[in-house]
Amino acid sequence: MKIISKYICVTILLVLNLQTFGQSNVKKFPLQITSNTTLEPGNYLVTGRCFVKKGISLILNDGVSIQFAKDAELIVDGSIEIKGKRNNLVNFSSIDPDNPGKGIVIRGDDNSTVNISYGRFKYLSKPLHIEKNWLRNGINIKNNIFKYSEIYGACIEINDIDNVLADKIATINIENNTFSNNSGSLLITNISSENINTVLTGNVITRNDYIGRDRNGMFTSPVFFNYNSTTNPQKPEFYKNSVFENYSNLFFEDTLSADRTNIYVVGSADRLNISNNYFGNPKNKEIEKTFDIVSANFRAPTLYFNKIEDKPDPNLNGHFYKVLINGVEMDELLFFEKLKYGVSTIDLTFNRPVTNSEKYSVKYFYLKNDTLYGKELKHKIKWSDGNRQVQVELNDILLSKEKNGYLFVDGFFDENGMDVPALFIGKKQFLKKNELELVITNFIRKVARKEISVKESKIAPTQNTNVEKPSEEKLKELVLNYSKYDSTVDNTDTIFKVLQTSHFWEAGVFVGNALYQGDLATTSVGFSLRNTRPAVGLRARYHITDYLQVNVLANYMMISGADAKETSVGSQRGTGYKRGLSFRTHIFDIGSTIELDLKKYINIQSVVPSVHVGFNVFNFTPTAQVDGQWYKLRPVGTEGQTLKGGPGPYKKWSYGIPVGFCFKRHIGQNNLVSLSYTYNKTFTDHLDDVSTGLYPDAEALKAANPDLGDIALKLSNPNQQKGLRSSSAKYDGFGYWGITWMHKLDKK
Repeated sequence: MKIISKYICVTILLVLNLQTFGQSNVKKFPLQITSNTTLEPGNYLVTGRCFVKKGISLILNDGVSIQFAKDAELIVDGSIEIKGKRNNLVNFSSIDPDNPGKGIVIRGDDNSTVNISYGRFKYLSKPLHIEKNWLRNGINIKNNIFKYSEIYGACIEINDIDNVLADKIATINIENNTFSNNSGSLLITNISSENINTVLTGNVITRNDYIGRDRNGMFTSPVFFNYNSTTNPQKPEFYKNSVFENYSNLFFEDTLSADRTNIYVVGSADRLNISNNYFGNPKNKEIEKTFDIVSANFRAPTLYFNKIEDKPDPNLNGHFYKVLINGVEMDELLFFEKLKYGVSTIDLTFNRPVTNSEKYSVKYFYLKNDTLYGKELKHKIKWSDGNRQVQVELNDILLSKEKNGYLFVDGFFDENGMDVPALFIGKKQFLKKNELELVITNFIRKVARKEISVKESKIAPTQNTNVEKPSEEKLKELVLNYSKYDSTVDNTDTIFKVLQTSHFWEAGVFVGNALYQGDLATTSVGFSLRNTRPAVGLRARYHITDYLQVNVLANYMMISGADAKETSVGSQRGTGYKRGLSFRTHIFDIGSTIELDLKKYINIQSVVPSVHVGFNVFNFTPTAQVDGQWYKLRPVGTEGQTLKGGPGPYKKWSYGIPVGFCFKRHIGQNNLVSLSYTYNKTFTDHLDDVSTGLYPDAEALKAANPDLGDIALKLSNPNQQKGLRSSSAKYDGFGYWGITWMHKLDKK
């Protein structure tokens, strides 16, 4: 038993300290891919630098999610095809957004075509980088999401082709992508040459923020490319894009100014036709102002257009192009006074029907005592115009109480599962007012000039009313539960973020040691190996909220004790170890407890402490050994219960109050292990068959147990003592500690 207990202790320590804990459902991405490979659906982790060899193809289908460790990158010298599907994108993200991975690097020459379709790239510093002197048949980047890339520089960079080795024209197709909420740009070194044709069409480029010391365009605009004179008769194409509400934030010392920025085109070419694009509200003259700055600082082709769209194309990925606050159109460049007086409604107008995910966010971040708090606001949403318009009605008093903050809305999607850009309201003014930096850059760290920490408060419920059915036939296929496409929680998050923390069942098993407190042991319940015995059990748990659970449990265990000098029974119970008594009791109990977590799961590596209390009923069977054989003690009446005039056998069923604590941690998304201790406050003094009764008359006891004879005396009074068998009337108790494994039955 000592060896088993020591083994359990060592196992617990190893489990709680294992660094790779929580990665049981994650496959390590191979460091070298040297044969044609199609990844099986699942979660993969890229660490360091991983390579796809020249002449080798890598295919990533829907169901694949790839996480990047800090500065990790996938270098492709061969061929890569990303082949997600509508409503099932291939996901790429970083384990830790504050320490992002780099992304995919394509380099060298290979007789292949790069195809990247239906991928979601989030929290990567450089999601896609095509190195200088690349050589491929073509590059197709279609139907992707690029968001939350925080870097001073280009997060998507396509450099010049190898003009020496190129023997035919390669086309760069960048179509139907959404590029939003980034601080890095889309940079194309050369959009036209003797060996390159470029087509940029149907892209949504909005809600990106850039920061720098000067308006250089390369890193302070959403799109920057060179267009030089060439003998190639094919002209680059730029049409049906939606490029608007992107901001260039320039700082000098402690001042920060902001203005809208649009596409930057520099080079020696004469003209570029930018007709049939949407560049935001015409009154803002985004493209005109941007071009004025470009032409004043660079040699640049003339941008001309026959027609500029007054609203985005309805076939583009879903995005909003009009924002009303309390019925008035929002201008992010003006100080957001409305937050001072309260925001009652936010109206968004979309280019096409969209819907909200189940876990979409309407949050308010506010600064209080140098701590940045984030709270999910109570609100209602009302859809109209076939889900092309939504009104968010806020009914949270926080906005009037805490005025130093900004709003955040995220989690809308179109019927293809494409993320709608997130909306920040008043963030520029908040950052400027509190002297906080806007984005991460290579030389500007994301550190407040005031030291602040971030705390998330309890999430308030969302009320979704008056949801209109979209009129489009395609929207019948809409996935209403978008948890795996949510901007905050998606497939890539399954490696480390806990996707589900409430409203689900889990079941499992418990293995550990039972402990005893009573008349044949010390009164303190401890972890002494001398007093431990095996305990096993079944568990079921329902998570009511993020913090509160109800448990249903069943246990079998064995406790035991014996008179011995080491137990100090004489001083503890008022008798002595000279009694020579011993016992072993089998216990079966069933019960239920309420469990309260003392903190919320942040990710699957979190160790969460909890406390629990409840009620149980249990059956117990005390036994003792004589000459190597075990006998049940209750029928014997060791304190005269079965003699004439006695009280009768004590009850073999009793009840108790289990109380205890626990430390829990995930192993992957769907499994948890915990180390727990539970003590049962009982209401019986007979777990050990010893109480304050008298030693019975020997002959009377033998007469009451004719089948046992002298054995009955040895079970009751082996050392022929007199008086009370114990002077303590305190109830006995038992407990158990050990490891529990639980598996989630409802999964997201």
